[in-house]
Amino acid sequence: MKLEMITEGLKALLLENNYNPVTIHFYKREWNKIQSFLMDEYEDTEFDMECGLKYLENQYGFISKCNEGTL
Repeated sequence: MKLEMITEGLKALLLENNYNPVTIHFYKREWNKIQSFLMDEYEDTEFDMECGLKYLENQYGFISKCNEGTL
C-alpha cells in the first residue's frame, strides 16, 4: 500500500479523535522522514512491514527478527 494512502487515513483518525494540531504536525514530520527513506532506498512510496523494519534499523538502530509473524 502506498504510504500516502496510509498517512491520509491516519491523519483523518487523529483529527476525528481531537488530537492536538502540534501532535499531528509531529506525526506528519515523521511520515515525511519515512517517505524520504522509501524514495531514497526503493524509489517508490510502497510501504510494507519489511520496509518499515528497515527504516527503523537505519533511522534508530533497531535490530529486529521476524519469526512466524512476531517480532
